[in-house]
Amino acid sequence: MRFSRRGFLAATTGGLAATSGCLDTLLGGDQSFEASAAEVGQAALDETSYRHLETTANTISQTFEIRDTEKTVTLTNYISTYQRMVDIPGVGEQPGAVFATLSTPKFEVLGRTLNPIAEVKKEELAKRAQDTYGSLRVEEQLGTQQVDVLGGAHELATFAGVAELASTQFDVTLDLGTVPHEKDIVVLFGGYPAQLQQEAENVLTMVRGVTH
Repeated sequence: MRFSRRGFLAATTGGLAATSGCLDTLLGGDQSFEASAAEVGQAALDETSYRHLETTANTISQTFEIRDTEKTVTLTNYISTYQRMVDIPGVGEQPGAVFATLSTPKFEVLGRTLNPIAEVKKEELAKRAQDTYGSLRVEEQLGTQQVDVLGGAHELATFAGVAELASTQFDVTLDLGTVPHEKDIVVLFGGYPAQLQQEAENVLTMVRGVTH
């Protein structure tokens, strides 16, 4: 069970074109916006035994035709990925507990904050995230809770799902949150086998340990 960085990026940053109706206010030239990386501090990694895989930058661009003029908006996002080896019943030891952050700039045009992820509901984000965590089918939302992260209390939504690995299906739990912080929006994602309830606390520790 491996985390798909490409799938996570597509799930969380897809839809830049949806802002084109607002971009007619872009009266200047092309626009570029870059986020700051969001990573989990070492203390949280030591406590949970998660391993930092990588932090990478990813740049996406979209060109719009506005008032007969082409303008390009470029966003540079940062993705940090983590994993933990767990013993999945019926499958064995796998990197089946995953955590990731994505920071994406909440760019402004004439004082208005624009970014497609800011408008996406957590239910839709969970559906988009199906390609990020092996063979996964997201089902119902189980609930929400307030978690202290990046200096404030923010909502973390929990979803049930079903994953398949080595021809074995098992229930998984997904935690998702979006946190506006400074000039960026930070997306939080955690996934783990539902039978391993102790992983729920590990995800909360990882969330609380995010720095930006």
